[in-house]
Amino acid sequence: MKNPPHPGHSVKENRLEPLSLSVTAAAAGPGVARHTLSRPLNGHAVISPDVAAPFESDSP
Repeated sequence: MKNPPHPGHSVKENRLEPLSLSVTAAAAGPGVARHTLSRPLNGHAVISPDVAAPFESDSP
């Protein structure tokens, strides 16, 4: 791929959207600030392992 999608987009599409979670609600779970989660979800920053870990699961 010449222009692969940002990993944050995958978290947003595969974890937040199916659960109808807002960024604010999703950030409250792992206890991070809304902007800390919003920036990587929108492709403006890297997603750290600490922020990504609560959204990992074995299901696609």
